[in-house]
Amino acid sequence: IALPIPELYDLVGDPGEEQNLALDHQDRFRSLVDALPAEAIAPADRGEVSAEIEHRLQALGYLGGSAPGKSSYGVEDDLKNLVHLDRRLMRVHMLFTRGEYGRAAEVAVALLEERPDLATAQEYLAFSLLHLGRTEDAIAVMKQARAMGSRQAILLRQLALTLTRTGRSAEAVVLLEEMIQQDSAQDLATQNALAVALIGAGRASEAIAVAEAILITDSDNVPAYENLALAHQALEQWEEARDYGRRATRLDGERADAWSNLGVAYTNLGDPQAAIEAWERALESAPDHVDALFNLGVTAADLGQVERARKSLNRFVEVAPARGYERELEVARQILAGLPG
Repeated sequence: IALPIPELYDLVGDPGEEQNLALDHQDRFRSLVDALPAEAIAPADRGEVSAEIEHRLQALGYLGGSAPGKSSYGVEDDLKNLVHLDRRLMRVHMLFTRGEYGRAAEVAVALLEERPDLATAQEYLAFSLLHLGRTEDAIAVMKQARAMGSRQAILLRQLALTLTRTGRSAEAVVLLEEMIQQDSAQDLATQNALAVALIGAGRASEAIAVAEAILITDSDNVPAYENLALAHQALEQWEEARDYGRRATRLDGERADAWSNLGVAYTNLGDPQAAIEAWERALESAPDHVDALFNLGVTAADLGQVERARKSLNRFVEVAPARGYERELEVARQILAGLPG
């Protein structure tokens, strides 16, 4: 067993592998290692994971992929010394998947105090903080992980997307472009994140070019169609936004964001009833989708659909974050106050 603490066992005389002979038989150990074929030593190629599979794994709580490689490994990296960390990581995973984000964050912090470079703990801490609404704390964790040399694509993409959502799209674009330059495989998920950041940075035409390039490689890439819809929406090209939104929802009817944005396109094309139906489909997949709740409530109120408007806007007021939705919350409360009955 070729680990930082090597192991060598006589399986005939010691089938339980209780007596490690590596130190007393170092020549024998080295000869066995030298006899291994090269493919037994090199890291195995796990292959590409599609953006869609990654999206579904994230929903189940499986956040990361491979840990970043190191040029050399020490005793602290030996699996025999990492068993207790693995058990605590499983604890974090269980807490996270149960939605106990506060406790998951606490355990992840304790893990990082022992091993600050533990990539999976960095991911769970950052994602737990995001679920808790502690966006700036999550950004700080992800930036620190990056400064420590983390190349975990899912963590860096999340950092970029979070920066975009908080008005720092230009910074996100720089980060994602660096990732793409470093990734010879040209990961499609990272390119899709770049398209989102470009839209946020007011560079919708460039985002369209990025998304169209993705579709040359993967003609059924749902996030690319979503991003094309968003980019055309930013350019107020509503028919294109509608058409790309329809394509995204036909490929995957569970994409709440795609349905929500499709509703916006229908509204601007003068079809409020189709918009309402799109927002209701969004809410079937994500019952607390704040944009869909707000837009549905406002449009229903305009159409005189009082109960639908009241239900959507009341829920919006309950779940919408105070930061970033100040104007919408004020509008929702004003509409609710003016509804009959």
